[in-house]
Amino acid sequence: MPLSRRARSSAVVALALYALFVALVAFWPIPVDRPFQRTLFRFLGTLSQIGIRPIDGYNALESVSNVLLFAPAGLLCVLIFGRRRWWLAPLAGFAASALIEAGQFAFLPARFASPMDVAANTAGALLGAALGVAVCVRREKRGGLAVAGSAARPGPLP
Repeated sequence: MPLSRRARSSAVVALALYALFVALVAFWPIPVDRPFQRTLFRFLGTLSQIGIRPIDGYNALESVSNVLLFAPAGLLCVLIFGRRRWWLAPLAGFAASALIEAGQFAFLPARFASPMDVAANTAGALLGAALGVAVCVRREKRGGLAVAGSAARPGPLP
């Protein structure tokens, strides 16, 4: 049994709002971490005391941030389209990320387009999709509402 119309509509609205948030972050005219540079550099300085070069620490932090940024979208895609179509989430993540990076390259000279960002964003969407599939499977096993595209059938009511 698919998600109720109301639940699916809520997930679609949540995904649209989240996409707007991601677009604002991605197309902000300056790097979004600029207001936090003092704190960020202090943190990276602390990492250097344990042997992590600041540039390596920054790159790792940026990659993890990109993964986490796209994970909610991957989760919502699975809730909307169902666990059988989980692959739509990383595909959409890749497409959205490639468009974002192309837009940054073409229109935002203060931003840095990077294929590594595309990879991290796609990985985030994949991680979110995996979480979405796990949520769907758990709900099905517990006898809750199945999600769109799943094969589970609800049992009789007690």
